[in-house]
Amino acid sequence: MTRQRNFALGLAALTLSLAACSQTPAAPAQSSDLVSFTLTAPLSAVRTQGLPLDDQGAPVINTVDVRVYDASGQPVLFNGQNVYQSGGAQQTLTLTRETPKTSVLLPRGTYTFESSGLATGGEFLAYGKTALQDITATPAVNVTLHTLAEEDAATFSSKLPASAAFTRDEFDLRLAVRSPSANNAHHSVPLSDYTVSYDVVNDQGTPDATLGELLVSSKLGARARALGTVDAQNLNVRATVRAWVATGEHTAEQMTFTKTFTLPFSATAMQADFEAPTLTLDAVNAQAGRPTQLRGTASDNASIASVRVYDGARLIGSTDDADATADTEVFPVLFDGSSWTLDYAPDAAGEHDYTVIAADPSGNERRAETTATLTSANLLPVLRPTPGFDGQVNFNVTSGSDTWYLLDLRAMNPNFWFDSHNNWGDGWGYAQRTYHATLHRNADIALPTSVNDDGWHSISYGTQNATNRLYFWHVTGTSTGNVIIEAYN
Repeated sequence: MTRQRNFALGLAALTLSLAACSQTPAAPAQSSDLVSFTLTAPLSAVRTQGLPLDDQGAPVINTVDVRVYDASGQPVLFNGQNVYQSGGAQQTLTLTRETPKTSVLLPRGTYTFESSGLATGGEFLAYGKTALQDITATPAVNVTLHTLAEEDAATFSSKLPASAAFTRDEFDLRLAVRSPSANNAHHSVPLSDYTVSYDVVNDQGTPDATLGELLVSSKLGARARALGTVDAQNLNVRATVRAWVATGEHTAEQMTFTKTFTLPFSATAMQADFEAPTLTLDAVNAQAGRPTQLRGTASDNASIASVRVYDGARLIGSTDDADATADTEVFPVLFDGSSWTLDYAPDAAGEHDYTVIAADPSGNERRAETTATLTSANLLPVLRPTPGFDGQVNFNVTSGSDTWYLLDLRAMNPNFWFDSHNNWGDGWGYAQRTYHATLHRNADIALPTSVNDDGWHSISYGTQNATNRLYFWHVTGTSTGNVIIEAYN
């Protein structure tokens, strides 16, 4: 059974729509000159709008305060019931997820509407201000919020740890633009709310194309190649970000700040790197059809550019996002600068030849190999919902059942959501508790390694810029019932 979700990712677009009121609230003496509006937050449509989410995929912004200014820029005050009153004590019109709609009366004229998006603790996270609007002639006024960025919370760094740059080395640099802190966390700023440009600069901040070149770039980062000169000390790649930044308790402006990735050249920039990485692969003890983890270590005199894992001739894991496509089951390899791990499920019993290849930015490679004989087990059933509320997958659980699934969400866009909940006739099953589930191999999602879902409510997993969307889902039945999963963009 499909449903329309009625909690918001944020209150990104508020609509002021002209409406006739059947009853006029208490108003000043000139009430005949007032125009009635309904201030509405269309929560049912906000899912596609991009204000920040917390680690569980829930909206961070819960309240929007709207301040109104007349044509001369003076604040408009209200009488406590959203009705204009000269000298009134009410300064803001407040909308929440619980009360997303309110009626407002204003004198005929032109106004600007300034909005502040607030988190549960009152933290100022989003801002928007309209141009002057003639409320008499305009049937609707759209008020847009932009997520704020905090310069100190933004990062620009190499995806894989690096200690030095050699000529022709390439580096995958990742930019993270984040909001001010709310609930002890900084949240990703939507791509639509900032712009960024990149350049290679010298140590004085002057652009210098002799030190390096940019191969590709986007709002999520850039791939840079080191060149260098005999006098060069550092490779510096600068990201120049223009975003909305708070200037007061409820005001913000578009401002520019920079983040610079700096890496020293090894000895001189004209030196070539001929030293291969060091690499280990631990013994494999696995069972076909069950998740297992391959692990080892990797290091290099400069940095590790990639770690790839093969089962025979088939690539099964990689640190390179480009290796994971909708047509290949390539799982992400995690590398922390010294150790690498890969979680995957072998699909056949018998002898498996595993090969790991670590490469540095100069192309030097090291291989490690091992052979393991796997015992047989049932292959993992695959759950593959299609995007949208109509792309649901249903399955039954029974008391004591214990099943691993391969959850294939590669059809989703990078900002997908995943829901699981009971389905017992009316579509939801909030009062029913039939299963316990744990989502594993969650590296691309801002959550712990595993997330529990006790089956008595719907839980969402939000992600940012995930590239490999294959996960292991462990479901144990606590009683008999039907489980429904949804995945949608």
